[in-house]
Amino acid sequence: MLYREQETWSKAPNVRELFESYAGTIGLDLDKFKKDMDGERASARVDADRQRGESLGIQLTPTLFINNQPLDPKDKSPEGIRAEINAALEKKPQA
Repeated sequence: MLYREQETWSKAPNVRELFESYAGTIGLDLDKFKKDMDGERASARVDADRQRGESLGIQLTPTLFINNQPLDPKDKSPEGIRAEINAALEKKPQA
């Protein structure tokens, strides 16, 4: 849901409120969700993931890799992904 709705929440004035709405929509326990959002564990995980992404040169989410190469954002449609996978398979040496 976050990826699908990224265009909306990335411009929202109150992202937290929107995320809580999403959590309710998909049936999460809202009290636990709110507690977890404020918790140190979630904050540490987000920071670690952000640092890892930066170390890999990731600038956008989602970022897809095929054979350790990032997929161009213009190719992120199902058809583009399929074409990139097929091209990688064609380059693979036959056993």
